[in-house]
Amino acid sequence: MGKHAKTRQYERVVEFMMTGQPVQPEEIVQHFKNTDLESTMYRLPAYLSDIRQNGGIIRVRKNGKKIDTYQLINIECFDRKGRWIEASATG
Repeated sequence: MGKHAKTRQYERVVEFMMTGQPVQPEEIVQHFKNTDLESTMYRLPAYLSDIRQNGGIIRVRKNGKKIDTYQLINIECFDRKGRWIEASATG
């Protein structure tokens, strides 16, 4: 696996979701308040899409049309820095 020179923005979101617990969108935005990622939180759905494209499974719980929580299901497929680890051949 190649190394990234710079952490991608969606990887920072993965790092925050690594607990495997459901997280409200407001919690994610609050976590990145006063950081360089704060001004791009309007792109949260795009970051979640990037996570999915890289193999992440995200459970979305809704109340009508409003999203209540996001939950990263396959946390074992990411390293502690939020980068995708290739799945093993035994899976």
